[in-house]
Amino acid sequence: MNSQEIQSLIAGFVGALIGSSKESHKNLFSHFISVVAGTAAAHYLTPIIADSLHMANPKMMLGMSFLIGTLGLRAVEMATSKLNLKKKEESEDVDNS
Repeated sequence: MNSQEIQSLIAGFVGALIGSSKESHKNLFSHFISVVAGTAAAHYLTPIIADSLHMANPKMMLGMSFLIGTLGLRAVEMATSKLNLKKKEESEDVDNS
């Protein structure tokens, strides 16, 4: 794991901590799972989203990691929706050809 990946992981973790408010979770375990999910989403989705947006600036990617961590599972849903739309458009282009 290189320093950029570690920084991205930390940014996602901090975002997940901020995005996971105690009022929305019934117990400590639920809060913990929310933070872990947000951190994992940030770590794994940042490269995918950055690549699809043609983003190469490391500082912008750290900001994106933070935002994805804050959004948590909502970011996973948005990324999945975007990828499904892209696949659908590509298949329609092939069908129309």
